[in-house]
Amino acid sequence: MIFESAQENRKVVSNETGEFEIELPAGEYRVTVTQFGIFDPFKPLKLKVKAGKVKKFDVVLKYDTKKYPPVF
Repeated sequence: MIFESAQENRKVVSNETGEFEIELPAGEYRVTVTQFGIFDPFKPLKLKVKAGKVKKFDVVLKYDTKKYPPVF
């Protein structure tokens, strides 16, 4: 995951269960999620961080069934 703002660019990698923690200064960030393999690209989202606040959000990646159709 990449967090980008006018002043900050940070990258974080999730653990084996997909969880991560990152501390960011207050500001607005563009969040880009990348995952190698068989997943659809994730549409970047905007995140507003306020000083001293904890924010949690979920990202759900979907399988790219156009490139990798199910095998029966």
